[in-house]
Amino acid sequence: MKEANSFKELISDLKHDVTVLAQTSSYIYHMFDNISWAGFYIVDKDSLYLGPFNGPIACTEIPFSRGVVGACATSKETIVVPNVNLFPGHIACDALSASEIVLPIFNKTKLYAVLDIDSHLLNRFDDEIVIEIKKIALEVSNTISKILN
Repeated sequence: MKEANSFKELISDLKHDVTVLAQTSSYIYHMFDNISWAGFYIVDKDSLYLGPFNGPIACTEIPFSRGVVGACATSKETIVVPNVNLFPGHIACDALSASEIVLPIFNKTKLYAVLDIDSHLLNRFDDEIVIEIKKIALEVSNTISKILN
């Protein structure tokens, strides 16, 4: 895994929000071990719609009222799920998914998207990786805010 500084350099000069999301999902998918899916769901009213991602085909629309992605959009907080089978209302886009982390992405203070990362391993997202992924999510939020405003 490379340091977040390399990631910051990857997206710092980008000029389009979708490009930032595409580069970020590819970076996470390829730079972290044991990641089965990494991508974004973009906010539109009270639902989230599939954006750039890396991994198997995914769910295309998720209401705020459903799953880990919806819970993150509602709470606007990072959610780490060590075992998705124990999360009430989990949406199984990939039947092999075992653990998940979902983080909010902001345009200034408004929720813009959520970053969803899955693994086929239980308990994949320990404290160390949560810290690294949070740094990436913050950098994405800052870059999106700079591009869209």
